[in-house]
Amino acid sequence: MDCRSAGGFREISELIQLHTEYPAAFEASLIDRGLRWRDIAAEDFTWSDCWAVISNLPYDDPLMRAINGKDWFWYNPMFDVATGIYDGISQLVAVVSRRHGIKKSEVPKPVPRPWDKKQESEVLKVKPSKIEDLRKLLGWDK
Repeated sequence: MDCRSAGGFREISELIQLHTEYPAAFEASLIDRGLRWRDIAAEDFTWSDCWAVISNLPYDDPLMRAINGKDWFWYNPMFDVATGIYDGISQLVAVVSRRHGIKKSEVPKPVPRPWDKKQESEVLKVKPSKIEDLRKLLGWDK
C-alpha cells in the first residue's frame, strides 16, 4: 500500500474513521459515484482517489447529511443568503409598520445559524477577605 499518494496516514485514518462512524452513508456516497469501499487500495481506486471524492462532497450528499445531522441544509450555499433576506425583510417590516422610535428589543432577532455559537462565560463572584484572615491563612501571623 502506497500511502504517499493519499497524502499520508492521517488522511487514510480519517477515511477509516468516517467509514466506521457512518458506514451506510459512506457507502452510499461512493456508490453514487460508481465506487465501492471494498475496491479501495486497488490500482484503479487508490486511497488518494477516495480522499479526493470524500473531501469534495456536495452539501446534500448522504455522508454530509449524516455528519452534519439536523443542520445539514444550512450548508446549501444559498440557504444562508435566503435566511439573510428573510431576516432583513422581517426587521424592515417591524420598523416600517410600527412607530418611528421603535425599541431595539421590539425588532426581530436574526435566525440563529448553527455556526453562530453563543460564547458563555462563567463569572465568579468572590467576597473580598480581610487582610488579617489572609495573613492567618498563609501562616504569616502566628
